[in-house]
Amino acid sequence: MAEVAEVVAAESEERFPDGVIGDDELDAAALRGDSKRQAEGSVERDALIAELKRATGLGAAELAAHLDGSIVTGVSCCYEPRADIAWTT
Repeated sequence: MAEVAEVVAAESEERFPDGVIGDDELDAAALRGDSKRQAEGSVERDALIAELKRATGLGAAELAAHLDGSIVTGVSCCYEPRADIAWTT
């Protein structure tokens, strides 16, 4: 798994050399009414999520479907599962 993490890190640094927009920057763009930057940030995040799914093999997994339905984005980002989850460690 460590090898996968190294490959994903290298690919993301290559694809997103300036990093991906963070929550604080998205919130600031929303407060300024900067819909262009908000849209760009959403596109960046969607691309990063798609790349992570591809790299980790979660693209078609049940986990990916769960996260797609449970992560709410906008001015802020939060995890709101539609059903109770019994977490195990």
